Amino acid sequence: GINFRVLTHVHNLVPYTDTRVLEAGPADIRLYVSSVLSPTCKAVCLKKKERELVRQMILQSYGPPSTWLPLDLVELGDLLVVMARSDLAAVNPTSLRMASTQLASSTLFASSLTEIRSQSSSLLYHEACGAWLGGKDGRQSDEAVGMFKQWKMLANFIVVGNFLQVEVLLKKIDVPKPRSGVHDFRRKRQALPLADGIDYKSIYTIVMNDMKAKFDAKELSDAQKMEATRVITETQKMLGDSSFAVLGLEREGKTQSEVLAVLAEYKEAGNMSEAQNVQVQMLAVDTQVRMIQELVQVLNLSADDLDLTEDELGTILARHTFVLRSPGAVSTTMLSNRTLPFDDETSEGTDGESVADELLINDDETTSNPVSIESKNAPEASPSEDSDDNSNNAELTTDATPASSGTTAPSPGTDAPPSPGITAPPSPDNVSSDRSSSASTSSTASTISSTVSSAASSSTPTSIATTSSTSAPLNPLIEEENDFSELLKNTELTDFIIFSAYEPESAYFTTLPSMDSITLSCDVVIAAGSSSSSISSSDIARMSSKEVMNCLSTLGHLPWPPSVTKSIWKAVKEKVDSLQDSTMLTIKRYEMLQLGTLLPAIAAYDSELLDMGRMNIDGISLLGRFRTLSSDDPAILNLIQLFITLNNISPSNPFTSTEAASLGQLLCGLREDQWRDLITPSVFSSILTEHLALLDCSVSATISVHLATMLTTLYGSTANWSSSDLLSTGWMA
Repeated sequence: GINFRVLTHVHNLVPYTDTRVLEAGPADIRLYVSSVLSPTCKAVCLKKKERELVRQMILQSYGPPSTWLPLDLVELGDLLVVMARSDLAAVNPTSLRMASTQLASSTLFASSLTEIRSQSSSLLYHEACGAWLGGKDGRQSDEAVGMFKQWKMLANFIVVGNFLQVEVLLKKIDVPKPRSGVHDFRRKRQALPLADGIDYKSIYTIVMNDMKAKFDAKELSDAQKMEATRVITETQKMLGDSSFAVLGLEREGKTQSEVLAVLAEYKEAGNMSEAQNVQVQMLAVDTQVRMIQELVQVLNLSADDLDLTEDELGTILARHTFVLRSPGAVSTTMLSNRTLPFDDETSEGTDGESVADELLINDDETTSNPVSIESKNAPEASPSEDSDDNSNNAELTTDATPASSGTTAPSPGTDAPPSPGITAPPSPDNVSSDRSSSASTSSTASTISSTVSSAASSSTPTSIATTSSTSAPLNPLIEEENDFSELLKNTELTDFIIFSAYEPESAYFTTLPSMDSITLSCDVVIAAGSSSSSISSSDIARMSSKEVMNCLSTLGHLPWPPSVTKSIWKAVKEKVDSLQDSTMLTIKRYEMLQLGTLLPAIAAYDSELLDMGRMNIDGISLLGRFRTLSSDDPAILNLIQLFITLNNISPSNPFTSTEAASLGQLLCGLREDQWRDLITPSVFSSILTEHLALLDCSVSATISVHLATMLTTLYGSTANWSSSDLLSTGWMA
């Protein structure tokens, strides 16, 4: 059968086989694409039938385009050129955004190739493909035209991906800032040891420090960076979702910063039940545990790296996280074995009141009205002092009583399994408080007593009566969010944040936009690299004048195909006011260096804008490098004559070697007497090999005789020429 070994032997001839190649398994095809095909082999130039075969292989092994991950796109690279327009349109915008940078840097779309059949100068890869596929009478075949369109479609696809990335990077994401010195010099919260005796906070710190150190040392691969970012952002989302579930709220598409803002409001309001307080604190630990579980695999950390035994590491990796329990499931056993987090520093106010960032339950306010909590599958409760008959619902009553010792003394309770959902948090509307005076104490204590009752009706809701508590337990949750925000900022992993939570709320990030529906900026053109040479004059026309002005240098250094430079130049000219005044010779040295690859179009259609003065010789030299300048174009011929006139070039003041070499292809416009009088034998010999021989001039028979005479004068009779002599003459041979 067809397997990886067969695909490897056939190598880059696979597109020229038949449908039997589709018998290979998806894993074999993926491995073939990722490990056998080099970037050059992926830049295929195929006929329609061959492209379809490769397309079917990709769909068979990678699945529908809508499911492709960023690494799938990077892995496929230029092989994406075989896909149909509908295939690329179905790609997830986030996946394309994540892969756009690597696609732009690796594509061969606009790489320059030499020695192409029927071509005397170099061609861009996608243009050379047309020459390879051939055509009659010098015209491109339908296959060549079709392949050219495929390449342009792929380049536009890459441009759109970079547009999406720029959209995200330009969006000012409001990530809440942590307290000053939140990392190394922050007030440390007391660790949360569980019954297993593992200090998760310390291990979490070790893992984070290891990742930070490896990132700073550039020891993380791109895959590790993206995987670490996935872990961080997914944990953020789980933390936000779970905390909202505890509070009985609906997230409803809120961003992470909006979630944090809501939690901050709850912190200020202080309207959480004690059961919710406990669950919030458990979420803080779950956050650390999940980060440890995921990142030890990403960073390849061992138990020794974490100062743990193998059994302890196994315990951590096996622990379930973000499993919500109903408040009725919080047992006194759990509370007795778990220290709730609080800041280990306290301060005394001027009024002598203790200020401690810890869980306190105000004994002045008690809640008499229950808060309803769903408990669809709660098990039968064991008989207790206040129990009724069998019921599927439990009631947890929390009373706050002062304790002279100032410590929390939990009363016996009953454990219960997780509840599917929590319906609502306590609020001023459903909580009635009885205020009573008490003796002055420096601390507050709470007593939790659990009674499980049953009712005759299975529809009786589970209720909980709680005291109103301070908002301090939200601190761990908010601080974990701040830790993540600071981590993303400090380690520069923001560059790898690719999840939709960080994308603007725009249709662009729902369905992949077309080129016609977006407005490019200079940042997009820069980010897309050589793929930006696929944009059209209409794309530039939609850009703002400011963006085009700022992007002159970038647009002027893109590898534009000669066939489009005229339209691109006209679109650029219309956007820049300073380029529209033909009486001012506005394009001087600096502008020539900026406009670069657009100079041939300027010379052909707006030569009156070029200042051909000697002081601009280095800018003129850039124009002289283009072999595409036609030696019989009147506009081109006029430029060399203009240079001669403006700079007083004459037989008594001929070209210097620097001037003649800089003029390059423009020398093709010299007349016979100018070749004889203005190019001296010494100048001719000094520029022959490196400059003059590289030109592509079409000259008259008289000029040909003159140049031949100069060559024989320099090298002697052709019968005595060496190979290097012949090679150095170039087109003049």
